[in-house]
Amino acid sequence: MIYLWYTRGDSQNSRIGVRAIAHKLTEMGAPIPTAIKRIDNKWAHATVNRILHMDTYVGVWHYGKYGHQNGKRVCNPDDYLLAIQVPAIVDQATWQAAQERRETNKENSRRNIRYQYLLSKHAISAWKGWIQPFGNGFAHF
Repeated sequence: MIYLWYTRGDSQNSRIGVRAIAHKLTEMGAPIPTAIKRIDNKWAHATVNRILHMDTYVGVWHYGKYGHQNGKRVCNPDDYLLAIQVPAIVDQATWQAAQERRETNKENSRRNIRYQYLLSKHAISAWKGWIQPFGNGFAHF
């Protein structure tokens, strides 16, 4: 349900953001994942974002993500990971659409704007025969 809301939306809205999904899950009374100890029994947007990021939902779980060095927990390089197939909950196309939306949102986030210009994200710029309207992809003219 989280992936469908994020990529396609619900019956009332088009695509829904992670904060709205967290609020909606809290209103529905959906149980919070057991690994997270929250006193107020509310879904956090970070939890929804983590769920959207995990490739375990698409059927691949990685063993050996973390190791220890000098008594500290560290991330292991990708070549150390062992991929284990698990039952998929989300189809590959929906998961990929969610990853593309996450990447687009990250690129177009307000926190990435160094200076506020009058026509930022509103003007169309031409460069070497390509048009990039509003940072949403490329269209050839």
